[in-house]
Amino acid sequence: MSTINSHHSLLINDIDHRQSAESEKKTTIAQQISPGSSVMEAIFEQQVQLSSQTETIEMMGLKIGEYYKQLKNTRSERSKNLLLQFIESQGKDGFNDLLKKNLSHHANSDLLLAQQILQTGFLLTQQGHNPLRRRQLSKQLADLMEQEGWEISLFGLLEFNDMPTENFSRLRRLFQQVIDDEEYSVINFFEKIKEWADRKRRIRVLLRAMAFELNSQPAPEKGRRLKIMIDRLKRLLLFLSLDERCEVMASCYGLEGDVLLSQILEITAQSWVFKDWLEERLDDAFNLENLQKRELIFDLTKLFKIMPDGCFTDDDHREQILEAFSSFEC
Repeated sequence: MSTINSHHSLLINDIDHRQSAESEKKTTIAQQISPGSSVMEAIFEQQVQLSSQTETIEMMGLKIGEYYKQLKNTRSERSKNLLLQFIESQGKDGFNDLLKKNLSHHANSDLLLAQQILQTGFLLTQQGHNPLRRRQLSKQLADLMEQEGWEISLFGLLEFNDMPTENFSRLRRLFQQVIDDEEYSVINFFEKIKEWADRKRRIRVLLRAMAFELNSQPAPEKGRRLKIMIDRLKRLLLFLSLDERCEVMASCYGLEGDVLLSQILEITAQSWVFKDWLEERLDDAFNLENLQKRELIFDLTKLFKIMPDGCFTDDDHREQILEAFSSFEC
């Protein structure tokens, strides 16, 4: 009996030993296989992540495309609504007079574009009870307003009635220069505008085109461009104000407004102004009697006091010019 038990125990021990050895063998094999499995899993995870990132980028591209398309549609719709408001504000009779005044049988492409926009817009305002016709005209108007520079064509037509194509092209270039030329100081900007032919009317066209574009921009786009547009609008308005003031002042002394404006810009452009230089410049430019010269110096002093800060490099610049004027005995 004890022999049987002993044999049984040996058999059990042998089985346990074999199971233990088999288990260790499986563990060793598993350990040998595991690194390969980890590499495959890592590669698979990278592929999944890459695929996910690619899908995300594609989705972002689609979203951005949709966003800018929506912005463009919003801007186009706002522009169209603003134009229709302008046409409606003229009234039917007023618009007919406006169109007759500006209608040209020998119009160039810019004038024709502006006339087509006005006519199509007017017809659209008259189709309140015809949805199908409204949709057709709205599409036609949107297509016309897709053409680059139509604002300059429209407001150029309203201001000048008839104008050669090269003048419209020049106006469009001026519009872009006014917006893009950031390196110009206010005085350099004024000096450049001063050389424009028929500058007041050109400035009016630019002001109306810029104001129209500003109002048609959706809120998300009113960032850096908004700042630039407002700055340029302010500069143009400041120039008009200074130009008109010079004309009024010059008329009091029998002078030409352009000559006085040129002298004011030249004085302001100097980094340092001395009495002798100033007196010589005024004498050469105006040739006034002593009394008139003193009165002009007094008026110029007042003008330099109220000119906007942007016309000067800093407060010291303004004060130095005023000091040079104050050195005259009045």
